[in-house]
Amino acid sequence: MFHSSMSPAPYTTSAGSSTASSSTSSKTTLQASPSPSPSPSPSPSISPSPSPSPSPSLSPIPPPSPTHQPRRTPFDIDHHLNPYLPTPRLHLLPRPLAHLLGHRPHLHHPPRTLLTTLLALLGTFTGLALATLLFHILPSLSAATDANPLIIASLGATAILLYSTPASPLAQPRPLLLGQAISATVGILITLAFRSLGHEEFERLRWLAGALAVAIAAAVMSFTKTVHPPAGATALLAVTSDEIIELGWGLVALIEVGCAAMMVVALVWGNLHKGRRYPVFWWTEMELGEVEEGVVEKEMEEGRGERVVVLPRGFVLSEGEREVLERIEGRVAAAAAAAAAAAVKGGMGVKVVP
Repeated sequence: MFHSSMSPAPYTTSAGSSTASSSTSSKTTLQASPSPSPSPSPSPSISPSPSPSPSPSLSPIPPPSPTHQPRRTPFDIDHHLNPYLPTPRLHLLPRPLAHLLGHRPHLHHPPRTLLTTLLALLGTFTGLALATLLFHILPSLSAATDANPLIIASLGATAILLYSTPASPLAQPRPLLLGQAISATVGILITLAFRSLGHEEFERLRWLAGALAVAIAAAVMSFTKTVHPPAGATALLAVTSDEIIELGWGLVALIEVGCAAMMVVALVWGNLHKGRRYPVFWWTEMELGEVEEGVVEKEMEEGRGERVVVLPRGFVLSEGEREVLERIEGRVAAAAAAAAAAAVKGGMGVKVVP
């Protein structure tokens, strides 16, 4: 978008030509002196006036300052972590294995709705069944019983994300594994803190502890870019469910085992059709490792970032897609040039907002 701010001319004159008189004073006021009688000269005389006058005066208005105070860019943890993480090399793996891990050298049409629904059904059933089986055969992690919970309820919502919307940023491995682990840890810590007040006090304030656990978990996930909505239910269960509370720190182990099992199933059903892809990214959609010049982000004059489209390694655009991008680029460049030319011609400043 282009926002143009017009600065008024320093002074204006009426019909005819006007003559500006020079003045040696530091501050000059320009006034138009009307003639008391008809004068053969059609133009009004403009003369400096050292003292206030009831006549209308026109004062020059300074143009707006071209410099803008830079504003702080929002904090993004990936800007600090990504340069130290290795660049994924999925394209170097054998093609079947790379395909299973989400690598696509070419784009394909997504499957039809009926097939998408069938894959979601099979994935949800298989993923939850595998997680339940693992909970059953693992050694007991509960301090009160000799068996683990049948299933952790929040994994049901995770299954919907993984198998019905595999391309969602909220369903990728990073938010899936780290978001659930963070929420379970926060829930356990809040439970321990409130239980230290005594059993009766904990029961009386359990509603407050549950709300606080979900709120803190949401804040930490947002800060670390690991937002996974079903993980909010994990934090809540860690405070409100007696069966989950008895697990203690075993909750973190069980939730991670369940998520890992469901992610393995998602790698199978999410990549069975060439038009489906899981995961879209393992850590982030931005480039990892050394940042190439002009690829990730450019700081604008006001301190705001201008997002640049970054294609993953091995990602190939079709001719039609490339043509569309080139047309958009050409239109944006033409609009910017036209706005700049109009600004120069009309004497107005143009502000480009990313």
